[in-house]
Amino acid sequence: LGPDQIQKSFPQFSLRSDEVAIYQEDASAVRATASIGAVWREIRKLAASQNSNSQVQCITGDAIQSIEGICEDLQSLIVQLQSGVRVRCGAVVLAMGAYTMPFLPKIGLDIPLIGTEEFCAYFQPKNSSVDHSIESMPVFIPHFEHNIEVELAGSSHFSGLDWGFYGLPQVEIGGVKIAAHHTGLTFSDPELRPSVAKPRETAKRKEEILASLRHLISHLFPHLDTKPTHALHCLYTSSIDHNFIIDVHPNDSRLTIATGFSGHGFKFGPALGDLVASVALEGKSTADKASTSLFSLARFQNNTVAGGKST
Repeated sequence: LGPDQIQKSFPQFSLRSDEVAIYQEDASAVRATASIGAVWREIRKLAASQNSNSQVQCITGDAIQSIEGICEDLQSLIVQLQSGVRVRCGAVVLAMGAYTMPFLPKIGLDIPLIGTEEFCAYFQPKNSSVDHSIESMPVFIPHFEHNIEVELAGSSHFSGLDWGFYGLPQVEIGGVKIAAHHTGLTFSDPELRPSVAKPRETAKRKEEILASLRHLISHLFPHLDTKPTHALHCLYTSSIDHNFIIDVHPNDSRLTIATGFSGHGFKFGPALGDLVASVALEGKSTADKASTSLFSLARFQNNTVAGGKST
């Protein structure tokens, strides 16, 4: 679509004469809060037990032996919670987000993951003359450089590239969401994320991102205020190639690893859930099938501990 077509169909945007847009008619947005609520309702229907607000201290088994203790029942995996609860499992899915990184040494794995504390902001329309809600405005991925010097720039890690921007119309939270993709400061332990461990550097990065967003708005969104109404931090856990990591533990197929969703995993939730469930129930590596080998741990062979047990 050229500038005139965009102006007619989607007046929320303004393209320059040498710019075009690609419109995908069947694209949409996932309502995150409603989706997660629906998942929990289905879980409760299955009468599943829930242990909330208690960290996993260790997972023990015959091939996986945590440094915190030794499992006395070699037929099961034991998940030890900080609350003292011990859960006996035939299979375990480790889907801990950014908390996967400090947990990996406990199960004898070394996977090249990078955490980044990302920043997104919400901008209100200047007036009500143009509708910026999901009913009228599409999701957008502007392919413009954000020109923010990220820590991984020049490295082989995909997070070192300039990924430009992404955004959502007004959906659940007031304002149009806009973010500069993969521009957050890095960390390896979420308890020591940059906003906690490096507040000055975080504040500086926030200002750099906001300046980049203001420039984008002045270019592309003529009806939005350039001052955000509010801003949020979120955590990415990224693999080196930005492909997901879904596989069984190389030394114990009862443990499935699901991590490295690299800032774009939520939208694939239903498909990922099916894949993770099948891997966990079958106990077979994703490397065994051509259709799923992209997600296997085999691509990190030099980064997995060959031995079976931590010491």
